[in-house]
Amino acid sequence: MLVNVRGANGSGKSTAVRYLLDRYGNIDKIEQLGWRKNGLKVVGYRLPGNLIVAGRYEYYQMGGLDGFKYAKMWDELLPELAAEAEHLVFESVIISGNVGRARDLATQYPCIFAFMDTPLETCIERIYARNGGAKFKEEVVSTIHHRMEVIHRNFTAEGQNVVKLNCGEDLDSLLRAYGWNPGTEYNSSC
Repeated sequence: MLVNVRGANGSGKSTAVRYLLDRYGNIDKIEQLGWRKNGLKVVGYRLPGNLIVAGRYEYYQMGGLDGFKYAKMWDELLPELAAEAEHLVFESVIISGNVGRARDLATQYPCIFAFMDTPLETCIERIYARNGGAKFKEEVVSTIHHRMEVIHRNFTAEGQNVVKLNCGEDLDSLLRAYGWNPGTEYNSSC
């Protein structure tokens, strides 16, 4: 089962995924050659219960697959990690805006499109907070936020498996509902 967490900048995608990494701490980094000129790059994390989280989360404020080579990520990395795990979670702003490749992936693997249900104002506040108050183009975030709403409606109309998330606990619950068992009890506080 693939879970593609989607949302605008500041919607909480990385925070929701990082919740899993923090909560289930017994993780192994997955490193591969070929992503950088001099050595290995972290491309994901293996969690208990045969779950892989794709991307990098070493940095506090952002994470995911942003910063990976786009075509190689879709064509090589995601299929390879999907073949290794019963459950694969991935996110990035760039992936969130892509519709065609996401549809293709959903024809190859069972896939859930999990959209962050975060108001635009909250996204903008979070970006200012993580940027230390530095100016940015709010209209770009507004456009991406609107695009996520349109993609959500379109995927729902197409019959794709679509859900909305508010936080990391929602992601945890979703994975458990689809058979993920990390071997620990679950208590939601979201």
